[in-house]
Amino acid sequence: MTYKIVALDLDGTLLNSQHIIRSDTVDALEQVRERGLKIVIVTGRHHVAAHAYHDQLKLDTPIICCNGAYVFNYDKSEAIAATPLEPEKALRLLEISRTYKVHNFVYLKDAMTFETEDEHVRNLLAWSHTLPERVRPVIRHLRNFEEEIEQGPTIWKIVVSHPDPSVLSACISHMKEAVCASYEWSWHNLVDIVRAGNSKGARLAEWTRSQGVDLAQVVAIGDNDNDISMLSQAGLGIAMGNATAGAKAAAGFVTGGNDGDGIASALRRFVLER
Repeated sequence: MTYKIVALDLDGTLLNSQHIIRSDTVDALEQVRERGLKIVIVTGRHHVAAHAYHDQLKLDTPIICCNGAYVFNYDKSEAIAATPLEPEKALRLLEISRTYKVHNFVYLKDAMTFETEDEHVRNLLAWSHTLPERVRPVIRHLRNFEEEIEQGPTIWKIVVSHPDPSVLSACISHMKEAVCASYEWSWHNLVDIVRAGNSKGARLAEWTRSQGVDLAQVVAIGDNDNDISMLSQAGLGIAMGNATAGAKAAAGFVTGGNDGDGIASALRRFVLER
């Protein structure tokens, strides 16, 4: 098989534990592009929180964001394909989440928003201040999510979290009974909620078709359960050594971890040395 596209998750995959792209990964990806393959980032992140990495790699492709909720073109500064979360469903999800006292992080059109700071928000704020202003993410405090949503903004995603996974699991079970949406665990204490039907795999398939490429010609690399949809559909799904059991089961190959040369070695084996 001749591969034409490499699709990469960010956290736990392209990024190491310090949220940095390793130099050997950068070098391997440059060689892949020199071979004529396209590199596309497929992430659970908002486009404002992924811009620095897209810029670092000097990519000319759009980015698939928020687990397939939309495709964003940085050159034009616009979403070129999108299915946001319905406002009425967002309001119901927030209503349920408040009964379980879980933390909410709401991704709007051009900003990530929060009501109260938790460890996740504090870490994001600290990280954002290390970036140049041009690629610094917009992380905005809101007094009340419901007031903002009633004004009709675009809602890409709601992230719910809680330090006790059992509380979070109970909340998500309640939400699933009440609201038809897509729920995916993106970390052991984080669940991403997007419009039903959205997934990394679905949006990646749509974008590859627009490029005249078959999914069989795609190498997808990821580490978490929200990557399963693309790992299972791609011509070659590669799970990181630090991946969840579900991600590893969905992949055709398991490489090394994100703190080692997992991506570089996999690309050498399956793309560069073929």
